[in-house]
Amino acid sequence: MDPWEVATGVLPSRLEMEKTYAHPEDRDFVRDYEEGTPASAPTVRRALVYLPEVLRYYLTQRRPASLTTPRPWTAR
Repeated sequence: MDPWEVATGVLPSRLEMEKTYAHPEDRDFVRDYEEGTPASAPTVRRALVYLPEVLRYYLTQRRPASLTTPRPWTAR
């Protein structure tokens, strides 16, 4: 999904998001699914740039072993 900030006109472009948010966890990503628009293919490639930041945040919430330990599938 493209960000809600761009879809609603809060920010003129995705590039402005980098100036607005220091880390991925600073923004309300749930709103992307409520107010955003379907993403284009280049967006997915650009998202890989943020992978180190996302992993850094993930590892503040979980043990490093959680990245490699298989988990049984459970229905939600």
